Amino acid sequence: MKIGFLGGTGPEGKGLALRFAMAGHEIYIGSRDVTKSKEVSSELIGKLETILPEAPKIHGETNKNSCLYSEIIFITVPYNAQYQLITNLKKEITEQIIVNTVVPMSFENGKPSIIDVKEGSAAQQVQTLIPNTRVISAFHNVSAVELSKPNAIIEGDVVICGEDKEAKEIIMNLTKTIKNLRPIDGGDLTNSSIVENITVLLLSINKRYKTRTNIQIKGIT
Repeated sequence: MKIGFLGGTGPEGKGLALRFAMAGHEIYIGSRDVTKSKEVSSELIGKLETILPEAPKIHGETNKNSCLYSEIIFITVPYNAQYQLITNLKKEITEQIIVNTVVPMSFENGKPSIIDVKEGSAAQQVQTLIPNTRVISAFHNVSAVELSKPNAIIEGDVVICGEDKEAKEIIMNLTKTIKNLRPIDGGDLTNSSIVENITVLLLSINKRYKTRTNIQIKGIT
């Protein structure tokens, strides 16, 4: 599939882009600064060209072009940049599936805390801004650091929330293309606030135990 990353030069965008490129998808790294996105695309190609049988298809583009060229769009910017980003790209986002990975949080004295979102969650804010699109909430709890290491084994569950059943199924199948990640249907988009908030808890645990954690849900086969 053709997958675009808005704000794809940050840790989460780079990590997910690398993993999906490893799975054979065509990637568009989006940024306000196309020079930076091209640098990141070259960086990712350099990581993968010696371990893949074919050259990965990773392109550095503007955020606008990444929308226009992609079937699936990942939003991977910090929460405080999301509103303006989506407002600027309303005309370019039409029939694509939008995957929101954004966590509304801030840091004070190195401690993460949750930001209250009027719409309920970061994903619901996107749905409110562009109401006629298919918004899916996913990939909040997967370590960007581990995603960025091609040889790292990542095990865990990805909770996926959304209203559109077809779009959710597509993203669940897409998740399976990253080895050892299991998609879990988390219900409607209203549940996305719960998943987003878990990220803040995991970050606190990671700091305390000096590790990188993920979530696994028991009892589902």
